[in-house]
Amino acid sequence: MNLLQAIILGIIQGLTEFIPISSSGHLIIAEKMMGLDKIMTPQQITAFVAVIQLGTLAAVIIYFLSDILSITLGWIQGN
Repeated sequence: MNLLQAIILGIIQGLTEFIPISSSGHLIIAEKMMGLDKIMTPQQITAFVAVIQLGTLAAVIIYFLSDILSITLGWIQGN
């Protein structure tokens, strides 16, 4: 996988994560269209998908960090 392919898959992940359809499904389709299933093992593809999904999770946590802290502190103070 080259850098351009990784960027394309990252963009697909980011754009399709928050709509009510499978971002993983879109990644699988894109991987097959780019021929990555022929040059990478299934374990390598799975590892890459896991890493970009962790990136999505990190972005969501960073974006909502103040809300998460407010809710957590309110729960702690309320109990």
